Amino acid sequence: MNAIAHKDYASGVPIQISVFPDHITFWNSGQLPEDWTTDRLFESHPSAPYNPIIANAFFRSGDIESWGRGYKRILEAVSAYRLLPPKLEMISGLMITYYTDVRSQLLAQRVDERYIPVIEYAAQNGSVTNSDVQRILNTNRTTAYRLLQQMGTWLEMQGVTGKSTYYTIKGLPNASQTLQK
Repeated sequence: MNAIAHKDYASGVPIQISVFPDHITFWNSGQLPEDWTTDRLFESHPSAPYNPIIANAFFRSGDIESWGRGYKRILEAVSAYRLLPPKLEMISGLMITYYTDVRSQLLAQRVDERYIPVIEYAAQNGSVTNSDVQRILNTNRTTAYRLLQQMGTWLEMQGVTGKSTYYTIKGLPNASQTLQK
């Protein structure tokens, strides 16, 4: 529905959907507002549908609950399925790629293979601690800490430094709360 509401219909280029064994990609020729980045889509933002009449029709039919929440709902859904946020790219339009599992997404994005079991653990459990990393990778506390710092693209630190520190998947809203539901 996001692709339909935000498509540039003047371009005449259709929305494109590509299905692969481990991911699905949606591409649409619509553009983001001038001062927006793909990161902004996953933050709270005002709605600026490229086609407000179509967006309003979706709203009135009950297919969308409100404008400006589409990407927030996407993040809630991938979190509920214990996946990572989808990959967004601007390639003559907006391309969004959803992966069927964490490992496939990380391998496709050429993440260091040492990090994969840690990120998978965080996605499955809502968070990961230094102790978890020590156990998962059979390593010591200092090495686990260094590896967690190197995974800053995927994990963000929560809590204060010390035993109460844990790391969650970056970009997912209330990942641990969503997993408990």
